This record gives sequence, C-alpha cells and structure tokens, in this order.
Amino acid sequence: MATYESLLEQEGATQSVPKSVLRDVASYFHSNEGELFEKSNVTAQIAEELDIEPELAKRAIDNLALDSVDPVVQVPAQSGPHVGVISYRERDYYYTHVDHNDVLGKQKRSVCAACVDENVTLDEVRHYTRSEEEYNREEARLLLAAHYYVSHDTRSIEEIIQEVGIDGATIPDSPTVQSIASIIDIDEIDIHVPVNTGASLLSNSTAGGNILISSANGSDLDITSLSTTGPAGTAPVSNGDGTLSMVTVDATQEKTLAQALINL
Repeated sequence: MATYESLLEQEGATQSVPKSVLRDVASYFHSNEGELFEKSNVTAQIAEELDIEPELAKRAIDNLALDSVDPVVQVPAQSGPHVGVISYRERDYYYTHVDHNDVLGKQKRSVCAACVDENVTLDEVRHYTRSEEEYNREEARLLLAAHYYVSHDTRSIEEIIQEVGIDGATIPDSPTVQSIASIIDIDEIDIHVPVNTGASLLSNSTAGGNILISSANGSDLDITSLSTTGPAGTAPVSNGDGTLSMVTVDATQEKTLAQALINL
C-alpha cells in the first residue's frame, strides 16, 4: 500500500504537470468528444503523439480525470478504466459538460469560467451540478451570472440592476448570489469570459485543492471503515502546489474528508 513517504521516493512522483501539457492532453480528448478511451492504451498513444514521457502523459490524464470541474472524466468498466470527454459546450461565461460520478452516476455540470482562470483550489470554483433530470439551464445561467456580478463587477448593485435587472426589482440589502439571481433578467446578461479548453487552476494543475475520492485517482479508501478505528485505506492529498500524494487515511480524519467531499 502506498504511503506519502514511499511516493516521495519515486522519482517524479510529485512533480507538477506543466500547464501546456495539460492543455494539449485535454485538447486531445476534446477533439475526440464522445469517445471514451481505454486508459492504458490512450496513455501510450498521447505520449507518442505529444512526444512526452509516458509517465508525464499518465499524470496529466490522472489530473484531468480526477478534477471535479474539468470535462475529461473517467468511467470504470469491466475491461478497465476509460477516459474522455462525454459531452462539452462553451458558453459566454461558463462551460457545461457531462460528468461521471462513481456513486451518483451521470451528472450535468456548468462551471464558472472566470473562477477556473482566477483561483487556485477547487473549493473556490463555483459550479452548478445536477442530475440530467434535475438540470435547469436557465437556473445555471442565472446563478453563475449572479456569482460573476457579485465577485467581479466593480459597479454598485444599483448600477448592475439598472443594466440587467427586472423592471421594478427591489435592491437587495446584501449582494448575495441568490439575491442577485432573483432580480436579473437572463436575456439582458452580457458577460464574456474566455473559456480555456482543459480547465487549469492557478496552482498549475487541474487538481488544485480538495480532490474527489473515486476510482479516477487510484484511491482504495473504504468509506465504511471511517466510522471505526484504524486505517481505512489511502487517498490523494494536495501538496498545496498543484501536485498530489497518496496518504494513509484513518477514522480520525472522517470529519475532514466528509467536509472536503461536501465542498466539491
């Protein structure tokens, strides 16, 4: 079983993946949207096509697949894990993709484009995620636009409402995402933020802060063991610089891990 110390002894195990490599690998999957590749095969194929070391290609794919806001997903199958972009679409200030969650299954996720470009960790990135049946495009647009106005716009709330608000709307006492979303006209929203294929946080990795615990990152964590004593397995932990290390997790970390999953 891997530990933090054993990973540090592996040459290059905790090296950051250059942003340019992440972009190139992400672009490969985007150009083949709708196709899921067997992970072991596509790793060698990408390494050859991009002229990079297979280990670097593997780390790039792992980072993209385990990041909760990147369109590249990993789907477990009897024949082995498969990776790729299921579905992806760019909008004016956000992008939407189909995500696969090992527990919840197929989901639709809209992600704030500015958040990805301006923040370091995943818990700082605003996204709207629902099952396909519950996903509402208008609600996603409104909430992400409201978040943008609250966190980025230098104008006063009165000026924002004057431009994009519904006639007769009452100015909220506090500019929260919910209060702004309730009084802006979706047809009047005019936000344009560049969307970069292959989301990459300022930490120079798509795997920034909190990490999803799933088959995509090689975790063997037994969630049921967290309520007992002793080791529950291993899970990926951020080193704070965009890189990951696998560490042994025990029941005393239950609350921290639970909160990390909730934040995502």
